Amino acid sequence: MGQMIDMYKIYFYVYPVINDLSDHDAQIIAFTDISTSTPRQSFTVIRKVNKNTITNFAYVLSYENWEDVFSETGVNVAYNNFF
Repeated sequence: MGQMIDMYKIYFYVYPVINDLSDHDAQIIAFTDISTSTPRQSFTVIRKVNKNTITNFAYVLSYENWEDVFSETGVNVAYNNFF
């Protein structure tokens, strides 16, 4: 297997990540001397909250069926039904 980075010019650390989901551990590589350029454009998403948007949200929410959430006595099952 060939070398993917020049270890003599780039400083880095490799950390194992044990997530208990598999018998294989993930590996994270952290570079310490990498510089990145600043993006020229940035976007901001702004959610409008006013009387009309709240009314519309309540209207759309009224079409959801909440019976399986409110009729459940077990907290975890109710949460999973909600989710």
